[in-house]
Amino acid sequence: MRLLLTLALVLAACAATPAGPSPQRREADRLEPKRAYEQAIRLRDSNQPLQAEEYLLSAAERGFAEAQFELAVWYFTSRAGVEDSAKAAHWNEKAAAQGHADALRLNWQLYLFGKGVPQDSGKAFEWLQKAAALGDAELLYHLGLAFFDGIGTPGNPTEAAQWFVKAAEKGHGGACYYLGVMHLEGIGVPKNDTNAISWFSTGAGLKHHACYLGLGDCYRDGRGTPRDLGKARGWYKLVLMTSDDGELLAAATQRLNDLGP
Repeated sequence: MRLLLTLALVLAACAATPAGPSPQRREADRLEPKRAYEQAIRLRDSNQPLQAEEYLLSAAERGFAEAQFELAVWYFTSRAGVEDSAKAAHWNEKAAAQGHADALRLNWQLYLFGKGVPQDSGKAFEWLQKAAALGDAELLYHLGLAFFDGIGTPGNPTEAAQWFVKAAEKGHGGACYYLGVMHLEGIGVPKNDTNAISWFSTGAGLKHHACYLGLGDCYRDGRGTPRDLGKARGWYKLVLMTSDDGELLAAATQRLNDLGP
């Protein structure tokens, strides 16, 4: 009876003891983090995701940003066999905090839309500011939008215009469109029709369809340029020929109808 009781206690103790690290994890932990990450990529490319995950975790837990971002991608896309947006957001933020460019581009959006983290426009704005320091036109444009629409920060059209200029100078057509509208209406900048048509023209050169509409309006109304209904029609028709945006198509169609034959 005593032997059976002792055996039962031993079995219970064994059952309560957590399993040790897997052989892959022990091997990963012996490698430098960068080497563990590189081995993870080799395993990933040879279609061994579970083993690759062990190496990624080893490198990520020791602060290797590239592994942290890769894990975020894995958990967002179910590459490791399970989708876990909370884990993904956790590792993405770790990488973003180290200045990882792709993680920064993603992290502000996670807070903006509440993906894997509670929705928080204030934190989204803070991360967007950090991401915009990368200098990407798209990030500069979105920072301008945040100031223009008051997303995560009080609305400030003057500040918005400054970021739109930075984005436009890097070739962002959407920023050109906003600057055109802002100069037409005197929002955040002095009202100036010449500057408005200049920005619309720059955006049109970048094939931004809303800028085509803006140019049409300038020629229709004679703002920043002599009135020319023929050119106005031409820009409206270009919207119809090139855009698939329902709102723009409806606006161009209405303007053409209003002008008549």
